[in-house]
Amino acid sequence: MRWNMARAALLVGALMSVAGASMADTQNTGAETGRAETEGAAAQKFSRLSETKGLTAFDLDGEALDFSTWVPERFLWSEAHDVPVEFAPAALFSAFEQVRIGYDPLERDRYEVRLYRATLYPDRVALAVSYARLLARVWSSTDFGMSAPDPMFGEVLGGTDASGAMMINRISVWRRGEELLILRQRFEAERFENYAEDMAKMVGSLRFKTALDTPLVGDDAPVRALATRSGALWMARFPAHWQEIDAPLDLGAKGVFSFWRDTADAKGNLAAMIASVPAPADLPNGPPGDASFNDLADTAAAMAHMALGQLAPDQPFTLAPVEASRIGDLAQTTAFNALYTFRVELGEVKALVKLDVMLAYGKDGQLLSFVTVAPAGTDLYLEGTSMHASYVQKVLLETLTAYFGARQAQ
Repeated sequence: MRWNMARAALLVGALMSVAGASMADTQNTGAETGRAETEGAAAQKFSRLSETKGLTAFDLDGEALDFSTWVPERFLWSEAHDVPVEFAPAALFSAFEQVRIGYDPLERDRYEVRLYRATLYPDRVALAVSYARLLARVWSSTDFGMSAPDPMFGEVLGGTDASGAMMINRISVWRRGEELLILRQRFEAERFENYAEDMAKMVGSLRFKTALDTPLVGDDAPVRALATRSGALWMARFPAHWQEIDAPLDLGAKGVFSFWRDTADAKGNLAAMIASVPAPADLPNGPPGDASFNDLADTAAAMAHMALGQLAPDQPFTLAPVEASRIGDLAQTTAFNALYTFRVELGEVKALVKLDVMLAYGKDGQLLSFVTVAPAGTDLYLEGTSMHASYVQKVLLETLTAYFGARQAQ
């Protein structure tokens, strides 16, 4: 894809009136930036039990990843030095190694645990659960759900019946700076009840030797301050290697728009737009009460058109809505919020693009938005690229949460 600011938007005049297809008023439980699983489902699939006695220490020759956790007494552990070369095409890891294998000698074919460590390319960083999803894409053929308690820890459950019996992978990923710890528990599906408590204890009891604070972005993160109707500023941040394209586009009463690209992405696949705009005329100047996803779906489609018109000028595209989801972190401080996902076919070659539009409508009547544009994950490299877009979304969501939280406290 090719991003530039060669021309002014032609679509701004219709920003609040572009007709967009309706979206169902249902919560997307698979959104990486929101709740990955409903609480009941997560409690069943991804239970974590803490244990403080009889912990086993694991020295992985790296201070950030050395840890202790509970393991079944019957387990034997052996060192491993295998490199999973199947993940090399993702171009996410400068190093990736399997370091330990644990198993019960009498039950090895039914339940075993594998430990991996990986070192990340810092300009391809992603949410922990995104790495778990990528691993599951190779290790499993069936997706049974994911859980993302925080940006630095996430899990995915996947399965495969290639051997004739359904084998499940519980893939747990912790990100520690530029390193990953990966715990892969592989078990026979029909014996889940036999191993459920052991798995829950192994994940829930894991404690790292060294405390480590890993912010989403560092102090060198570029910041764009966008003015709002109240005069307050939305301080939107990006990873250090992202760069604003020219100055913000200030259209007066129609809003202010800022366009960004990922300078570390040599293939030019990643871009974003942030915007501070007036609320649609048909919404009240205040909480819309029982607003549904459909109330702002047309505005989301207009934002998508605006972003593509600026970031990929002169390239034809088709836009189709896929899903919409609420973001729980914003629910207490906004009157309405939704993340809309669109499927885009871009250019003459109809390249598949995933476009997300975040709309946050404050209780003060302010509407803030961001758009991220990334390739559809049709192969491991493009999935790794799309994963970084999800990470940028999380960074921007943090800044939205900070803005609306401060406004509510005033």
